[in-house]
Amino acid sequence: MVAAPIIDSDICKAHTLPSRYYTEESLFSDILSRLSNSFHFAAHVSQLNENSIIPLPQLENILGEALILTKDEQIRCLSNVCTHRGMLIATKPCDLKSLKCGYHGRTFGLDGCMRNMPEFTDVENFPTDSDNLREFNIKKWNGIIFLGGEQFFDAVINEMQNRIGWMNIESFEYDESRHR
Repeated sequence: MVAAPIIDSDICKAHTLPSRYYTEESLFSDILSRLSNSFHFAAHVSQLNENSIIPLPQLENILGEALILTKDEQIRCLSNVCTHRGMLIATKPCDLKSLKCGYHGRTFGLDGCMRNMPEFTDVENFPTDSDNLREFNIKKWNGIIFLGGEQFFDAVINEMQNRIGWMNIESFEYDESRHR
């Protein structure tokens, strides 16, 4: 049995979402799965003017990974979870030259490569690639940084370009006081 569509092009025939959208775990999981395959707004490049590291906690529940943006000579999206003990590395925006896990002091470059593990020198085959922080693809459009899947990205960006491409979005400045 196919459910009747709940969206009508005539706003006079609008309905609210059925209560199951708020209560059924399977429906929530399905929606979350679809969202995790799409792309998401991460930040505006101006947020990296004063900070070289920005945690992205708003995306953790959607993408299933704690993430950070870092900026040295380029902008990257990295896992925010230490590859040694699974602790969050960055909890607030900051301007540092490296990332340091607060648990055992493992340090990483802003490129995600593991640089040092205290009290763990002269060890053969260490570090390996698995000690580095995982890197995630990002896409940029007019100063806006997106990450996640690529589903519909080009179509949405083309539509955004048609509608608001005339705006000088890249020159916008992030205002922390307006953050909710």
